[in-house]
Amino acid sequence: LTNTATGQVFTADRVKSFKVAEESGKLAAYLLEAPVKKPEAKPEGKPEPKPEAKPEPGAEKKPKEKKKDPGTELVIRDLAAGTESRVAEVVEYVWAKDGSWLAYGTSSDAKTPEKDGAFARRSSDGVTKTLVAGLGHYKTFAFDDASGQLAFLSDRDTYKDNPAVYKLYYWTPAVEAAAEIAAG
Repeated sequence: LTNTATGQVFTADRVKSFKVAEESGKLAAYLLEAPVKKPEAKPEGKPEPKPEAKPEPGAEKKPKEKKKDPGTELVIRDLAAGTESRVAEVVEYVWAKDGSWLAYGTSSDAKTPEKDGAFARRSSDGVTKTLVAGLGHYKTFAFDDASGQLAFLSDRDTYKDNPAVYKLYYWTPAVEAAAEIAAG
């Protein structure tokens, strides 16, 4: 990124995606890739584990466990000041058209499911509102053109069911939490 007023160039490594509000160039948000894991050293002298035997035809199959990958770090950068804020475990994010709000969903590892949720962060002061929280997926965030309404999907209430059912949630900045408006 280049600050056109000063000519200063900023670069970031491991960027998965970035977004700037359509009508405001004051802030940028970018989602980082997960840190590269170093391969574990294998202890010498120990045999490698044998692969598991394949089940016999007609044997009962175990139901697949749900997979929920944890999110990665979201960086919110004030382009003029060069300052930044960070949010952990983000999987999806979207700016309001005017840049007044940033909505995002988080996905934590299996040990901390209470950190999953949908959130809205006010750009002017960094205040964050928890819209909905609990174990589940939070996705498809969309603000209206006037930046006054947000809709998103979540399977929070049925995450452990197979298949889980997504519900549509609605939020405006005038209220603290999102309201469920439809279930599918």
